[in-house]
Amino acid sequence: MEFILNSNEQPMVEEILKLHPEEYCLIRLTSTMLQKSIIDASGFIRSLFKGGNIIDYSVHPQGGENKIVKTSILLENKSHKLETSFYRPHTKKGDPRFWILGLKQLHLVQANDMLFFTIKDGNLIIIPLVKGLFNKDTLEGFFGVDEINIKKTILLQSIKDIKLQGFIPSVGKGSSKDVGETFEKVLNILPNSSKRPDYGGLIELKAKRAHVKTKDTLFSMVPDYSRSPIAGSNEMIRTFGYQSKKYSDFIDLYVTVCDTKNAQGLFLNVDDEKNEIQQFHISESGLKTLTCVWSFSDVKERLYSKHKSTLWIVADEENRDGKFFFHYNKAQFTRQPIFSSFLLLVQSGIITYDWRGRVKKDGTGYKDKGHCFRISPKHRHLLFGEIEEVDF
Repeated sequence: MEFILNSNEQPMVEEILKLHPEEYCLIRLTSTMLQKSIIDASGFIRSLFKGGNIIDYSVHPQGGENKIVKTSILLENKSHKLETSFYRPHTKKGDPRFWILGLKQLHLVQANDMLFFTIKDGNLIIIPLVKGLFNKDTLEGFFGVDEINIKKTILLQSIKDIKLQGFIPSVGKGSSKDVGETFEKVLNILPNSSKRPDYGGLIELKAKRAHVKTKDTLFSMVPDYSRSPIAGSNEMIRTFGYQSKKYSDFIDLYVTVCDTKNAQGLFLNVDDEKNEIQQFHISESGLKTLTCVWSFSDVKERLYSKHKSTLWIVADEENRDGKFFFHYNKAQFTRQPIFSSFLLLVQSGIITYDWRGRVKKDGTGYKDKGHCFRISPKHRHLLFGEIEEVDF
């Protein structure tokens, strides 16, 4: 099925995502679909339906007698409630199919028109990307006010005001955290350990110094040790760490793990059969063993909750007689992370995982700086569906 957007359709999708930045699929109608009243459910549409609790074709039995019908909502200049049938025929290996009953009778769409599918409140939403039918007022009335856009407008005005203040005294004395904590203090955000986004619970804030070229931390997340051969981070460091250069009685594990083996013999793998991101170890003799896993569902939840929308702010730094100052003058806003892209980026070594901790050889004195998934700023556009350079 052709799902490449043309120049008229692309702005429509962008308008929808501003109001409803959730998973979606596209299907371009063909004359065969309209004549036979059949749309084949591709892997992408099956995933959307399953995630939205519409239907799980993988467990749905074949046969017309097992067809299910649910109400869907089609949005154009007004909204329409239409019945949609979902089924797997006895023929053709039971390839999943669906059809929007009444679509032809409305006389709204024709062959070569693109349909946008998404989920809201457990309902399948269908939006024709067709001039004359696409109605922003209808969409705003249906999806409601976008709280993130409201918060974003306020936040961007605040950082423009902050830029005009010039160099701002740091809250600390040179720590890597100072640039972020100073920015949050200026915004009157109190220090906290919440896993929710920093600004109004809707926008994550990520600040760094302009001269620092390290990767950005997406989120801290330990493996699911209940499903892992290694029992915990303490054991992970003692098993695969190395003698600390700073503390003689400690073992350190400060390493980056990617798709290829690192110096400690660790590497990441994406297993789409088991729905896991896995870390393996290869010994000097070539023995490959599984060490730990992160479940897709847990990682997806953390990615979406932490980075539904994010402001990445950059600051110049000055050291004036031992006192540090920051000038916040560059920023980028991202929204709508794509989990399938996250997995592909792990597979390709673009998203990596950092172990950052130490422990005494007897297992006591454990400390860590947050074991985390990371990405380079230059690759953000590969992970997020919406990205915007902030105009100061």
